[in-house]
Amino acid sequence: MAINSATRAVELENHIRIVVPDDVEQLSCYVFLEQENWFEEEAAFVAALIQPGDQAVDIGASYGYYTTLMAQRCGAAGHVWAIEPTPATAAALRQTLALNGLDNVTVVEVALGPALGHALLRVHAQSELNAIAAAGDPGSSGIPVTVETLDHLMKEMPLRSVAFVKMDAEGMEAAILEGGRAFFQDHSPCVMIEVRNEQGFHLETVAEFSKLGYQPWRYVPGLNVLCPFAADRADPFLLNLFLLKQATIETLAQRRLVVGHLPAPLPDPPQGA
Repeated sequence: MAINSATRAVELENHIRIVVPDDVEQLSCYVFLEQENWFEEEAAFVAALIQPGDQAVDIGASYGYYTTLMAQRCGAAGHVWAIEPTPATAAALRQTLALNGLDNVTVVEVALGPALGHALLRVHAQSELNAIAAAGDPGSSGIPVTVETLDHLMKEMPLRSVAFVKMDAEGMEAAILEGGRAFFQDHSPCVMIEVRNEQGFHLETVAEFSKLGYQPWRYVPGLNVLCPFAADRADPFLLNLFLLKQATIETLAQRRLVVGHLPAPLPDPPQGA
């Protein structure tokens, strides 16, 4: 179904409709047409995780597969904030939401970073790989975008406890965390973070999250659960990890969405007990 001369709507096997560039050379268009689904297996876990009334944040929302999936799952009582800095992609995302009849999503057309300001967004031939140009790079060119911090942005939103955050920012994850430390300290969402991009496999941001009490978990396809992640046995093709605080681990264990967890240690008995 054509939306305009540059885009088309693709209906997927789960009846979600996604607006993408009308160009099979584009990754999203090709994958959705060929598979009638998104290629990341973790989406099945996200669908099981999100419950009616939940709130979620989609950082790097792209054309909105995860945004739409979460918005359908959380329902009218919940809400999703979809953060997408690329103007053309954000416009397609809004069309996607309209096609699916979703009004519980706020699209925020900014980039996230460590401080408020402006930056250049490097536009890649594959829009999923658009990324903020490195500061001071003399060869940098791209689209000028507003940069917000997650802490500042979330103060302006009517938040309750956020259940889930998806973070896919093509190498900007550490910078986003730097500008969102208060948010991740105050809330205890399940966080899905991309750990592989064009530059390779990286766990630096995972280490920074660990300082805030988040533990890394990996997805187990087929079982649709998470299990503890061991860096020395990491799959070289691993794309995403999940980060959980202990209280969230305990809650998801009750829902049978994690396996192999260790209960929180009991406090030491008082002296003389």
